Formats: sequence, C-alpha cells, structure tokens
Amino acid sequence: MAGDTEKSELLRIAEILLAHGVEFIVVGGQAETIFGSARVTVDIDLCYRRTKGLELLGFLEPLGDYEVISKRALTIRVGEIDLKVIHIDDLIAIKQYLQRPKDRDSLMHLLAIKKIQSESQ
Repeated sequence: MAGDTEKSELLRIAEILLAHGVEFIVVGGQAETIFGSARVTVDIDLCYRRTKGLELLGFLEPLGDYEVISKRALTIRVGEIDLKVIHIDDLIAIKQYLQRPKDRDSLMHLLAIKKIQSESQ
C-alpha cells in the first residue's frame, strides 16, 4: 500500500488488530506520546481484551486487566483511527508503581501534561 510508509508502526498495528476485531487500549510510552509528551519511545504497549488464540498484555500492574482499564480509557483520534488510550491517571499510577528510571522520567512528563490539561479546562 502506497500510504503505509507514512503511517506509524502503532497505526499499522492498530489497523490490523481492529480489522480482526481485537479490542485493545494503547498504554505505556505510546499513550504518553498521544497525550503530548516529547519523550521518544519506539516500543508499543497494548492491553487487550483476552480472547482465545491471542496473547498480548492482558494484565497491567498494579491496575488489572482490560476490563478494569477500559472503564476509564479514552477514545482519541490518531491519524484516521479512533484508538482507545489508557486514562492519563491510570498511566501515572503505573509509572509510580514501576519506578524504573524511564518510568520516573515519564512520570515527570505525564504530571506536567495533566497539569496543563487541568488548567485549560
């Protein structure tokens, strides 16, 4: 497909999953980027509704599975696709829980984004 080279890896994967009826939520660094963080990440973390024959992230410490995370997930348009994205407060909770150096860096960005979002409302 001619336009595929312009799409991000996230959008290419999302299109395939959506075409096959997989319900998922964008989490991790890609969600951080969608919220507006300048932090660069190349990995793609997704939490999905568990079905037979598909194994992805089915549980996110410390929050829970797809059912729990989907209750507060947001629908955000990225390119031409509506993606379910983890709620920023849930992403913050995960980063606070994990406390790896990259999570502490992400936490700083996410807290700043949340403050800007709350001030603009």
